[in-house]
This record gives sequence, structure tokens and C-alpha cells, in this order.
Amino acid sequence: MVRITLLVWTFLLACHSLAIDKVTVATTEYSPFTDSAAIHGGFVNRVIREAFARKGIAVEFKYLPWKRAVVMSTEAKYDALSFTFENAERELDFFFSDQLSDHSEVFFIKKGTNIPDWENLSDLSEYDFGATRAYTYTDEFWSLVKMGTLKATEVPDDLTNFKKLAAGRIDIFPMDEITGWSIVNNELPTLKHTLETLEKPLRATKGFLCFPRKAAQSEVLLKIFNEGLETIKDDGTYQRFYNELLSGIY
Repeated sequence: MVRITLLVWTFLLACHSLAIDKVTVATTEYSPFTDSAAIHGGFVNRVIREAFARKGIAVEFKYLPWKRAVVMSTEAKYDALSFTFENAERELDFFFSDQLSDHSEVFFIKKGTNIPDWENLSDLSEYDFGATRAYTYTDEFWSLVKMGTLKATEVPDDLTNFKKLAAGRIDIFPMDEITGWSIVNNELPTLKHTLETLEKPLRATKGFLCFPRKAAQSEVLLKIFNEGLETIKDDGTYQRFYNELLSGIY
């Protein structure tokens, strides 16, 4: 009986796979990982497109403000969401793919800001944090904010937070290190020499493609995507894309 069930499930997966030739993925501007102006759409979106292509599926990316992308994907208005960091709460609404990327979230500060070495986030309670709406950060971070131990003001986008940081309206802004410097170098080049990062990061985390649990075909798409992703990792394509990311091609 178990074998028959497995055979039926495999057959159904195959039928579904043959019927799917295009997926629509909600995404946002998070250069160099997702970037509508980049030649390949950003490193992560390039990987997603190639992984699906190996399975005969085309990808259309829809660039939206992050919070809207999350909400609409949760409601299965799109086939997938690109992309999210580790987040136990978000896994209640999405199936997470195999790992897409590695990230280090660091604290950006204005040079000259006297912030001592810290062991616990609560050690930074006297400083004003900037946060971008609907971003993950960590459970501890948001818990301390809700308790009032940390002071954080949310705004819709990262660029606004960097402008506030440069103007001295906030003291600390947590952000993926590569993306943060990309924003500063491209959007605020005159300010890049006025900013720096603290040595200790908020966290090291990973990136994933997310498939809404409300969508009937999500588990099928998850399996298809993971197979394609494994293929491009095994044949060296993923590493080539990453090497090109480091050289500025994404």
C-alpha cells in the first residue's frame, strides 16, 4: 500500500510538473540580491530564474514594496516570494525552499557615534534604532522593542533609514552588510565615508524562496524548484553566479 501511494504521488507530481510552464514571483528592491535595474535582476533572482529554467519553467518577477509583497504572497496572489531570511513566524504561512544565500546583518552607525562593545542587545537600550517595516531582524530584537527596552522607529524603506542615520535622527540601523553598502554607494555616495558598521553583527542568517501554504500547487513547485537549485549547485553554475556577484555582475 505504501509503495502504491508513493507511485501515485510521484505520478501526480509529474502531471503537475508538465502543466506548469510559468510562475510569478513577488519580489522587492534589495540590491544586489534582488534588483529590477540589474542585468540579471540581482543574485538571488538570477539563481531563482536559472533553477526554474532547468525544469522548463519561466519566471516573471513582480517588484513591490516589501510589506505588500509579503501580504499578497501570503494570500497566494503570487506563486512565490523572493526572498526572506530565517523566520519561524513566516514559516507558518510559507513553505521555505532549500537555502539560496548567506547573509550577515550588521549595525550601521554614523562615524563618531560612541557605542561601546555589547554582549546583549539590551546593552544598547540608550540608543535609537531605525527599522524597515515588515523586516525580520530577530525575535529577540522585536521582543525588546515591544517591551520598551529598545527604542526603534519603523519606516517603509531602507534608504529612508540611511538618510535618518546620516542626519543623526537615529543612532543604529541593522541591515544586511552587502545590501547596506550597495544602497549607500549607489544612492548616497557623498555619505559613504561618514558611516561604518559595528564589529559584532546582529546575526548571521540565510535566504530562502517562499511558497504560500494557501496555494494548492506550492508543494509541487517547492519540489521542482529545489531540484533545479540542486542541479545548478552541483554543476558549478551557482558558484559562478556568486563569483560574478562579488565582481559586480548580478
